[in-house]
Parts: sequence; C-alpha cells; structure tokens
Amino acid sequence: MTHWFAANATSLSFPELAVPNGVMVRKFKKNVQNQVYRKSLQSLLDLIKRNEEVVANERAKIRDKSLKDPAKLTQQWSIQITGVDMPLVKESAKLEARQIERINMKIAASQH
Repeated sequence: MTHWFAANATSLSFPELAVPNGVMVRKFKKNVQNQVYRKSLQSLLDLIKRNEEVVANERAKIRDKSLKDPAKLTQQWSIQITGVDMPLVKESAKLEARQIERINMKIAASQH
C-alpha cells in the first residue's frame, strides 16, 4: 500500500485521494490483534497524514487556483512540487531498497 500512496504522493489532489483508503485502514487497524502489524498500519497512517500536510502547504502557495484552465494549474503544481521531499516517496524508496537487498542476499545464498 505504501507504494500506491507514494505513486500518488505528489498529486495535487492527494489529500482527497487518501481519505477513502485512510478510513479503510483505520477501520481495519481497529480489528487487528497483532500489535506489530497494528504499529505498521499506524506508521502508514502517520506517513499519509504527513504527506497530506506537505501537499496542503504547497497547495496554499499556488497563486492562481482557478479551475478555468486545469492544464495551467497542473503545470504550476508540477513546477511547485519539484524538489519537495515527500514522506511517502522517501519511505517507498527505503522499502524498495530493503526488498532489493533481501533478494540479493537470497541470490547470494543460493549461489554458495
């Protein structure tokens, strides 16, 4: 799920995109008995919240928020968000690096 959120993390509408999934994750978390898994879900929810705040702060900086020209708004957003550290993107990259490391370790172990 982290990768899906990370893929959409820089979207202008990220806070709105995250709402339905966030609600489902919160409901699911309430019914999870495994504390380790519950902590993982809470960590994901915290990352989503931080990412929502970053997007909301960056959206507030846009001068012309008129929806008359969506292409212009999207272009403004693309320029604005370039170079901004997105919490979900960073976490997704960490997860991917760990997964690649595990795969490389398995390959190395099987070659011996």
